Amino acid sequence: MLKKMNVFSEQAVSLPEVVEILKERKKMERESTVEQKNALEHAKSFSKIKASDAEEIETELKALDIRPLKEDVIINIINVLPKTEKELKVVLSSVTGIKKEEMEKILEIIKKYA
Repeated sequence: MLKKMNVFSEQAVSLPEVVEILKERKKMERESTVEQKNALEHAKSFSKIKASDAEEIETELKALDIRPLKEDVIINIINVLPKTEKELKVVLSSVTGIKKEEMEKILEIIKKYA
């Protein structure tokens, strides 16, 4: 039987951060649920960097102050870590108004950590 949980707040997080959150929960609780185990395995297998690096990338991307870059798009960039402009365009397909030089800055930041 699943325990009822209260949601106090919601926040988008990257896969590396999910790994850290679920590891912490695993330490605090005696037994993880099947869903938590599956989520942890999924996040571990698709996460490409450490949570601390993900947080640094997020901070640097926000500092660029590119208006169309919202938090969910930044999280997608961190999860995918595009290496080329073409890959970045795919991640940014839902976003309009980003200039080529802004995309180059995004890629420069990613290259420091990936």
